[in-house]
Amino acid sequence: MNKLTKLIIITLALIMAGGTIISAQQIDDAIRKISIKLKKDNSYLNLKYMKFQPDTILASELKDIPRTNNRDPYTFKSNRNTEYRIVFLNRGVGLDSIYLMYVDEITLNTLAGESFFVDESIKDDTTQVLNFKDLYSLRLNNSPYYKKLLGLIYNFVEENEGEPLPSLLGINPNDEVNTSMGMTSRDNTDYFNFEKINSPQYFPSNQKKIVSVRRSESNASNLRLDVSFSRIGFSVKALDYALGTTGFEVSTMEPILNLLPYESSTISAGVRTIFKLDSEKDVLKTTFLDVKIMGRINLKSKSMFESNPFIMGDSAKLNLSNALMGEFHITRVVGLPYLNLKFALGSADFDNPIFFTNQTAAGKDAYFSEVQYEFTMSFYWNTSDKMTSRFKLDIGIGGFDIQRANYDSNENLLGTSSSSSILTPTVQLYYNFVPANSPFLGGSLKLFHWRITAFAWVKLFEFAPDNVLRFETTVLTGPLSRDLNPWENNGGVMFQLRYRYGL
Repeated sequence: MNKLTKLIIITLALIMAGGTIISAQQIDDAIRKISIKLKKDNSYLNLKYMKFQPDTILASELKDIPRTNNRDPYTFKSNRNTEYRIVFLNRGVGLDSIYLMYVDEITLNTLAGESFFVDESIKDDTTQVLNFKDLYSLRLNNSPYYKKLLGLIYNFVEENEGEPLPSLLGINPNDEVNTSMGMTSRDNTDYFNFEKINSPQYFPSNQKKIVSVRRSESNASNLRLDVSFSRIGFSVKALDYALGTTGFEVSTMEPILNLLPYESSTISAGVRTIFKLDSEKDVLKTTFLDVKIMGRINLKSKSMFESNPFIMGDSAKLNLSNALMGEFHITRVVGLPYLNLKFALGSADFDNPIFFTNQTAAGKDAYFSEVQYEFTMSFYWNTSDKMTSRFKLDIGIGGFDIQRANYDSNENLLGTSSSSSILTPTVQLYYNFVPANSPFLGGSLKLFHWRITAFAWVKLFEFAPDNVLRFETTVLTGPLSRDLNPWENNGGVMFQLRYRYGL
């Protein structure tokens, strides 16, 4: 039997005994402890709740309800913007009846989802209008208000006989969660949780905040930053809209090929945004398209990679072209997995290669890639309902082209001698360790064209709200069960720091 239930049983027993055993002061002290416990820790299996919107008749019957501590009486409202939540103890251990704990008034953000450009940082505003002491006093005085509220609960319980009642416990059993092997959310919760930890871009919160006073906006940062040695992502609150936000990114990373940051001697820049694809108001149930469009430019500089103090590895060998790059992520449609498409479409500059191979006195070769693509499906799961260990698996296919050009000793183009197109399976497994809902470490292993890219990060500091510093490592291995191709090096490792603010 938990402590809260024991306290309630003792208090109710004293009430029924007429208060002859202990003084009124001791009863008030017990009530105060229960109220504090309800505010600080309400996650008990037998604490259920009912939500409702009163009609005009019911609201007139719940008018001028007396409250304790010299507060003004409270009157229930009847309008489309207001709903109520009655939290109750449903026949707890040692109890054969239902007892009301408190009542919340919820002012709904009715604009959310009705317009594409509505600011969803304005959350449903929740205020406790009748606390435990108020309801205790009403019950003690045999108030018709208490009987009316209790009657609503009894009707609600009877109507839902045999069905699980809504619970304040975070793992309230429902059909939206599959827990047969760990836990997988059937809405977008896992997707949002993953992106909020790993993406360089801001994602809207998937949790509504409960507050004790009225407020019309969140405390979210106006500026969101993700800055590391290899990539910068940023967005501002002014660009938020109904489902997400628009952000910008500058990167030296290659998202498809087996290359370390800077190894391609390119830099990419572009924009990321979200498109809503249906009229669903709940962001955790809607279908949306997460899009990133970038342009890649070859900077023609060997030193970007070879002189980088944070990278250890062999010299680069593959020349990438200027290209249009895109990433498309779509949430599940009619039960399908999450779908992802990445691509880069360009045209090789055979006259000005940066990296050469097979150099002899007679000449040398250079290898180019113009087109890369990758299509994967994503699957998420958690090892328990606490979501401390979180996994994601991307599985699919990818491909790229390779073209070889021949040059004389003075680097004059003699001609292109061969080209090939490679299609290969791709698999990437992600892991995040999130104790007490605070991301601490994570990483991934990616297999592409039979080479492994390992990535790991750990939180170094969280020195203020929304300010996090991480240490990251990326390791590229040599090929597995095949020989090294002429355009590949043996791999390498990169170390970097990553600062995140407002994400």
